[in-house]
Amino acid sequence: MNFMQAQVNERKAEIHSTGETGATTSGRSDAFTLLVKANEDEGGKFKLDDQELVCLSRHQWRPRGNLDI
Repeated sequence: MNFMQAQVNERKAEIHSTGETGATTSGRSDAFTLLVKANEDEGGKFKLDDQELVCLSRHQWRPRGNLDI
């Protein structure tokens, strides 16, 4: 298991251990934890698998085109 898969599993365990409170036991509110929580709350065909979560967390958002104004 690689580092990012371990992080996904850790966040999922924290989310499931808190029930409906919404706060994780570690008090994390970083973007990755929120992404995993939102995915765990999602049902049906729109839920991402763990590999997709890892890819989204690694994605670097860069503006397209020339932003010189």
